[in-house]
Amino acid sequence: DLVAALKESFTICDGAYASLTDANAGEALKLPRGQRTRLGMLVGNTTHSNEEYGYMAVYLRLKGVVPPSSEGR
Repeated sequence: DLVAALKESFTICDGAYASLTDANAGEALKLPRGQRTRLGMLVGNTTHSNEEYGYMAVYLRLKGVVPPSSEGR
């Protein structure tokens, strides 16, 4: 169930990034707490993903596991 939900979330996010154009990047989207542009939403998503990866890397290192981004090729 978890893997299926993760795959679905990737599909949704891929669609959001693919639909961004120069013409619609500044379009305001209504949210429960105000408005953000399409570009602002995707920047926020990328920032959040990077923060979460940082937390994950710390936990992996505490368990003696090398994070994927630090592995040799």
